[in-house]
Amino acid sequence: WGLSHHQFYQQNNNQTAAGYFYNDAFFVIALTQPIKSKQVVNPQRPLMHGMPFTINETPAYLFPYPSFTTIEFERQGIRYILLANIHPQSLIDMASGIILAVD
Repeated sequence: WGLSHHQFYQQNNNQTAAGYFYNDAFFVIALTQPIKSKQVVNPQRPLMHGMPFTINETPAYLFPYPSFTTIEFERQGIRYILLANIHPQSLIDMASGIILAVD
């Protein structure tokens, strides 16, 4: 997709951050935040209504909209949110790469 530009924003800990990757036509925004033990989201009740599926045995939710797609998943105590206007399969591939890198 040629996302040649990027910006990163990180909070005081290494689990809360945002990344913005873009070019003239496409963008991907990646957000991370720690999950407190009492805050674990029940996979049967996501924050928004999305299509449940699995990525590398990790429960995830896909939110396809006309102009962009969002994927949400949790891995090792961190919630990941990816929002992009690239093809949904490419976003799923990016999420898969994140999951493999985290393991």
